[in-house]
Amino acid sequence: MTLEFPISFSRTHPTLPTELERDIFEIAAWAFPDMRLPLQLVAKRTRIWIEPIVYHSLMFSQDLNTDVKRRLSSFLEQMKVKPASFLHKNVKALFVEEESEPETFSPSTVAHLLESFTGLRWLLLGITSPLPPEIYTIIANRPLKHVIIGDSTFINAFLAASLSIPNSLVSQTLTHTHFANIASIRQPFDHLKQLTHVSLSSEDFDVDSASGESSDEDVPLSDSIAQILALPNLLLCQVLYDPEESEEKIMVESFLKEHKLTDERLVVVAFEGLPETSDWQDFFLFNGLWKEGERLLAEKRRLMVSVAVQTD
Repeated sequence: MTLEFPISFSRTHPTLPTELERDIFEIAAWAFPDMRLPLQLVAKRTRIWIEPIVYHSLMFSQDLNTDVKRRLSSFLEQMKVKPASFLHKNVKALFVEEESEPETFSPSTVAHLLESFTGLRWLLLGITSPLPPEIYTIIANRPLKHVIIGDSTFINAFLAASLSIPNSLVSQTLTHTHFANIASIRQPFDHLKQLTHVSLSSEDFDVDSASGESSDEDVPLSDSIAQILALPNLLLCQVLYDPEESEEKIMVESFLKEHKLTDERLVVVAFEGLPETSDWQDFFLFNGLWKEGERLLAEKRRLMVSVAVQTD
């Protein structure tokens, strides 16, 4: 018996339509970040498809990279051969965080990265070293959608820069942010009119701080929250607390009740911390920081509707 195969297989050409083959490789690259380098090595065409995904989200963290200095140095060398148009089109997310070795990210290095990535949409800046004002001017001129800056001093500098530039780009695009130590943020932020999601830390609701024992220069916490709630497009203001510290939730809820902050958009959310693996990419790019807050808000609104119906 002879078997006949109507389809001839070739070793040099793909047997799938090019569009379908590309979809498969790109889906695999997004789903499995560790496979991106091997996928690029399959063929010249796969490198063309996968390389933009590699550059889409850049992470430099001493927690997540075993040798962040070497990785950063290698990346800076690779950047030299990339045209500005490639970086503008493809680099959309930058995560820079330093812990034990502040010298890893010099101000000039941070400035170089931010200057090169003109199309940046997501930024997490966890830098402890002082940064010059011009860096915040660069940030204010990026079309950022999500910004997390882990220090209130830096947030004040960022807000001052965005205020100093008439119609700054970030003031027209920023929708999601986290305010660290909100009471210490003295710069107004009502010019960020596109903000829809704001998160705070339960540490800001510490009893000592709430009772007025904080710095004389600090803004009253209730006033800061009222300013957030007055943002014209706000959908959610969430307060993050450690789920292992249940007293933090009680403290926050007591403060909100005491100051009659009953706006339905205020929710208190358990937060276990930033991801410790490459899952950080899904966490930031696909709204992982906000999913639980949005779920609690929807649940709160369903309960309100149910109570209203029962009352009627």
